[in-house]
Amino acid sequence: MRKIALVSIVLVVIFAIAATVVYAGSASVSGTLTPGGQQEPQVAIISTPNCTGGYTAFAVLYASYAFTVDADGVYTVTEPGTTSAVYVYQGSFDPALPASNCIAASNTNPINFTVALTAGTQYFVAVIDDTFAQTGLSYNITITGPGNVYLGSGASCTYPLPANSVVYSIPAGAPAFYDADLATQVNFNLPAGTWHISEFSGDFAKVWIACQAQPIWVPANAVGEPVG
Repeated sequence: MRKIALVSIVLVVIFAIAATVVYAGSASVSGTLTPGGQQEPQVAIISTPNCTGGYTAFAVLYASYAFTVDADGVYTVTEPGTTSAVYVYQGSFDPALPASNCIAASNTNPINFTVALTAGTQYFVAVIDDTFAQTGLSYNITITGPGNVYLGSGASCTYPLPANSVVYSIPAGAPAFYDADLATQVNFNLPAGTWHISEFSGDFAKVWIACQAQPIWVPANAVGEPVG
């Protein structure tokens, strides 16, 4: 009964992110950089919206936050201040090597740039005081896009998108199961649309839903052709 209850909770998540409808997600984080706070010893050179890969040996105040998204697509990063620079990193962020893994950045204030993100991948967003004076600043970073954004120092993806996933069409929807077993059917159906499938097992296919939603199984005969 416990597993059925846990999977039933996914019903709300599934209908919130059904593949046939695109819903915009948004998350924000605010804070203050103050003199005497943590610093990175050098700055990655920016040509908005890119990191060029070079460095400037100049210590700056910074803050960083891990985040994930639960839908592939182009996301917009904004910060309304007048003296900040904001970077997005994929996989990991090393403040001693701020150009490494940087996939997008801007120091054109107010900050507003886009970056293509992949569901289930770990990202980091970092903000610096982009001035010589280093007197600090208040920041408010917002990330918006087609999926939910899980942002914060403790952000995690409970159910990461498996690397071998393929997007398939499930044109008529399908009954949902919490295991590859007819005896484990739950009380909702997967909506029609396109979905990430990570594996096939016997007569079932495993469907990835979102970072914070338990994967489910559907009958393999409900799955159409790969998409893209």
